[in-house]
Amino acid sequence: MPVFSLATGNYYWQLVLKMAKENREKVWLQCTETGDLNYRTEIKVAGGAQKVEVKKYSPRLRKHTLHKVKRK
Repeated sequence: MPVFSLATGNYYWQLVLKMAKENREKVWLQCTETGDLNYRTEIKVAGGAQKVEVKKYSPRLRKHTLHKVKRK
């Protein structure tokens, strides 16, 4: 029966988390009506370009509006 080492298990999960974070990109969500950058989020990086459109709350207009991805 193999002996489980806490150090080995911990190192394994550190590698798994590092690999999971590598294929993510931080982007801003920009309001289509005001042009404000209201939210920062992470999206998965894929082979093609992703166009994410989400309805989020705009504090300036005080209502939900369409937000699109803005890369810096």
